[in-house]
Amino acid sequence: MVGEQSMASGREKSVPSTISDQAAELLRELEPDSLGADTTEAWRAIWEATEEAFQDLNAQAVEQYPATIDRRSIAGVDHLFVTPSTHDDVEPNRILVYVHGGAHTVSTPESMLIGILPAAHFTRSQVLAVRYPLAWQAPHPASRDTVIAVYGELLESYSPQRVAIAGDSAGAALVMSAVLKARDDGMPLPAALALLSPWADVTKTGDSLTLLEGADPTLDYEGNLRAPARLYATGQDLRDPSISPLYADFERGFPPSYISSGTRDLFLSHCARLQRKLLDAGIDNQLVVHEGMWHVFQAYPLPESESAWRDMAAFLGRHWAHVRGVS
Repeated sequence: MVGEQSMASGREKSVPSTISDQAAELLRELEPDSLGADTTEAWRAIWEATEEAFQDLNAQAVEQYPATIDRRSIAGVDHLFVTPSTHDDVEPNRILVYVHGGAHTVSTPESMLIGILPAAHFTRSQVLAVRYPLAWQAPHPASRDTVIAVYGELLESYSPQRVAIAGDSAGAALVMSAVLKARDDGMPLPAALALLSPWADVTKTGDSLTLLEGADPTLDYEGNLRAPARLYATGQDLRDPSISPLYADFERGFPPSYISSGTRDLFLSHCARLQRKLLDAGIDNQLVVHEGMWHVFQAYPLPESESAWRDMAAFLGRHWAHVRGVS
């Protein structure tokens, strides 16, 4: 059921009556940012502006989800290491790796505390937030290989059954790509994955890419996805599984996966197509689609976000729980 109508930038925007007041207010206010540049300097300027834009939301997250935030060098790079106030001392020997999104072109662990801190809070786990090179800083597969290197070094201290990996948007696609490559290289798989609105196909493919055009308040393929996709692909086929992991072969194995999306998420079709492939491959998975929610809505302080984080934590917890007593 659609409730009221709102006007934003001269465009009529529907606001459903079935979501929280906080979400309705955000839905009225949010508009897709523009992402596109021709030079490294221009991409850097966009990145700097994005870092500043998230300061207020990050400040709210720091207050809402208290944690100790340190730096930890792994595989030659300084990452953020988060210990939440809710850290479960009963299960100290487990870790959640978090790979932030940002269309492969913007954001850092510092600006994505809005996802990292609630992930740590609700899983009651320490979190390693990976710092990886963006597409304008180093060409593909540099970011994927950074995630693999971090995972490989963590395996020196943790059993793979004690490691879960989460990511949002482009970060979720990086998680998928890294795990698939690690699998092919003979590395053990992590206990489970959490994939929040994964940008698993960088082409403009899938029903929701057309059906939800203008309905997702944060994404617009032509305005903020096409240019990053081409930059990330560095001239390769956009359907190459290392770039768009939705086209990979999952029959050879993949970790249990929690997939989160919303009825307004431009990438809803990516999530549905991914679940179909996992089901066909016999991979344990759970797809949760949230009413009226948009792309990576979990990053905003909403009642719906808390429900989504709890769902994710419960799924990961079930798979961590299978190895209680394993060091």
